[in-house]
Amino acid sequence: MTKRTLIPTALAALLACTQLTALYAQDLEREPLRPAREEASRDEAARLAAEARPRIAVLDFTGADPAAGEKAAQLLRESLESTGDFSVPNREDMARTLAKEKLGLTGVTDPGEAAAIGRVLGAKYVVTGSVSGTGKGYSAAIRFISAADGRLVSAKTVTAPGRDFFLGIVNYFSKEGYGYLGAAHLPKRQQAAAPAPAVPPAVSTVPAAAPAAVSTAPAAGDVTYEQVLANPDDIELNYAFARTRVRQGDLKGAAAALERILMLNPSLDAIRLFYAVVLYRLDVLPEAKREFKTVAEGRASGAVKSEAQSYLKVIRRRELPTTFSAGLSAGAEYDSNRNASPLSQKRLFLDTPLALTGDSLRKDDFSLLTIADAEVRRVVDASRRHEVFGSLSYFRTDQARVASVNLQALSAKLGGVYKAGRYELTPALSWDRVLLAREKFLVNTGGSLRLDGKPGKRDGFWAELGYVYQDNFATPAVSSNPERRGPLYTVSAGADRVLTPVMKAGAGLTYTAKLAAKDYDAYGGLALNLRHQWLLGRGFFLMSSLCLGNDVYREADAAISRRVRKDATLRAGTTLGAPAQGLFGGPDLLKDLTLTLSLEYFRANSTVLNYTYENFKAALLLGYRWDAGL
Repeated sequence: MTKRTLIPTALAALLACTQLTALYAQDLEREPLRPAREEASRDEAARLAAEARPRIAVLDFTGADPAAGEKAAQLLRESLESTGDFSVPNREDMARTLAKEKLGLTGVTDPGEAAAIGRVLGAKYVVTGSVSGTGKGYSAAIRFISAADGRLVSAKTVTAPGRDFFLGIVNYFSKEGYGYLGAAHLPKRQQAAAPAPAVPPAVSTVPAAAPAAVSTAPAAGDVTYEQVLANPDDIELNYAFARTRVRQGDLKGAAAALERILMLNPSLDAIRLFYAVVLYRLDVLPEAKREFKTVAEGRASGAVKSEAQSYLKVIRRRELPTTFSAGLSAGAEYDSNRNASPLSQKRLFLDTPLALTGDSLRKDDFSLLTIADAEVRRVVDASRRHEVFGSLSYFRTDQARVASVNLQALSAKLGGVYKAGRYELTPALSWDRVLLAREKFLVNTGGSLRLDGKPGKRDGFWAELGYVYQDNFATPAVSSNPERRGPLYTVSAGADRVLTPVMKAGAGLTYTAKLAAKDYDAYGGLALNLRHQWLLGRGFFLMSSLCLGNDVYREADAAISRRVRKDATLRAGTTLGAPAQGLFGGPDLLKDLTLTLSLEYFRANSTVLNYTYENFKAALLLGYRWDAGL
């Protein structure tokens, strides 16, 4: 075994496995929970629709002619009430209630003020508007505002040509329905002929299919906003538009479309679940929690309700100031060249090639692999922006044949996260202790400073500075190990992009400077890392990576060769993960068990033939994760 061959191989295995565990845990937390497998029946939807009538308060419209504004608002109240689908308080009752709070019905233009009035009136939505025009033509700008937070839900401008403005408005309402709601309420005389829309299945972030009822929505492809404007009273078209927005990464646009659907028919539990998931992905936890709670406490089907309850548990845990997480993975690993034997089957000594013999020959091997980790995080400020954390991890391999490379590693990390808008700064201290064949081999002590940013909806970047002092110790197998003792500096930066709601790609560049007691063990290196993550649905995921590196050493090791060592490396790997419950069924206890299959190929080409080798690795692991909070 040569001087530097063992360490990169062992540490590469350590880093690959520990990073895989951390990356998997992160994906599992963000991944949308498993989609529900049942949908509410049409009869249930119809029954709930009859029971649930959203309350809409229509305020007097503004304009040069106050009487025209008041009359237009009254016309809208009567039209909404005539559908039988909305609860619309009359003007006298609203005026009486608002007078007690020293508020009025007229002159309201600010969304925040309108929302406050809506809450006083117990309404879910508030309608404001303005009337403008001349005797030859008028228009009414109508705005629907959420009373919960003052957000603009929908807006529509109704133009009525002709001298009789009010006749024109009546004709618009009767012919066009209530398209400005972004929903599908039809005038009553049309409801009998229109088929009841099917409730779409409960969905994760990207629903698999649109409702099955007759629709003008295209069978495939993206739905544009222009298509929605052309037929705004088609509930399925709005649903398809929301799915399009999600696929394109515009979650806010999807949320607005889904909210318009729920204004029309609040009984669509699967749509509400979809809406809640989108809010969750937007990190609007209070609203997401409210919508999940509505589904969980309502009359949704068992699977839809179960998924909402699962999300509620996650949100409650995130709201706690202190959280704990832990994981345990165990399995088997195979290496085709565990001892990193040179491809040439020769080794240089004083520039003389010598044939390999005995333990130096290439050996494949199986090993038992064990990985354990635990982490605690605590929020340290009232705004819930900043936190501190500590983690501990343990890694171990027990070889079947090459016992000289049995590896154990214990790692600890302590740090904090400072959040400012779209940016996060994470300083951390780290410590590692590595045993090789049960002998103390390496102790790392250092720290890092990392900056993460998210300038856009789908784009992110990161930059990190790292310092580690590597204290190498002599062992019976590697007596020259102390020659590598010295600091290791790293500078890295990268970016990633969300390609679709279930697919993410990234790239990074890392520069490494290693100083050592002997210059022939000191080097500088540059590495390009490419990675891709794909959530396949139902808890399945696929992660792939490619790393291209180049290391140049300071000087030649004369005992081996007069040539300065230069290494070019390639590492390509992929990991397929699947939830045990999804594979084998069984109780909910299995939902926290994950089976992963990892494949990796490594190749090093060096100017010194001792260090030119390749290895194929395969690992099968069963992992369990546990989370709790205080």
